[in-house]
Amino acid sequence: MKKLLATTLLIVFALALQQCRNKQQEQLTGIWQLDNMEINGTTLNGSSLGKWLWEFNDKGGYLVMVAGAKEKGKYSLKEGKLTMKSVDVKEKPETAYNVLLLDSAHLHLSAISDKNSSILYFIKIEGGETEEDD
Repeated sequence: MKKLLATTLLIVFALALQQCRNKQQEQLTGIWQLDNMEINGTTLNGSSLGKWLWEFNDKGGYLVMVAGAKEKGKYSLKEGKLTMKSVDVKEKPETAYNVLLLDSAHLHLSAISDKNSSILYFIKIEGGETEEDD
C-alpha cells in the first residue's frame, strides 16, 4: 500500500512539474521586442538600438532580428535558465540568460557572462508577425 501511495505521489509531482514547464514554454512562445537594456549600470532605450525582435516558437526554435540582421537557432528553457545556440553561425558560442521575469507580457533576462553585466527587458508584441517564420 505504501509503494502504491509513493508511486501515485511521484506521478502527481512529475505531472505538476511538466505543467509548470509547459506554462513557461507557452509564455515564452511569441514575438518579443526590446524595451530597454542595462549594460554595466547604463540604461539604453530599446528604440535607440534599432528594431530588436526575438521570436520563440513552441518547437524550440528562435529567430533574432536586430537592425536588419537575422539569426536562427535552437533554445531551451529549464529551471529559470534560457539557453540559445545559433544554427546560422556555428562557431558562435552558446548564450545563456537567467530568466528574471516571464509572464504573458514581460520577459526580463540577465546575461550570464564574465565580461559584462546586462539585463534585457522585453515586451511581448500581441498579434505581431516577423518577416520569416521558423
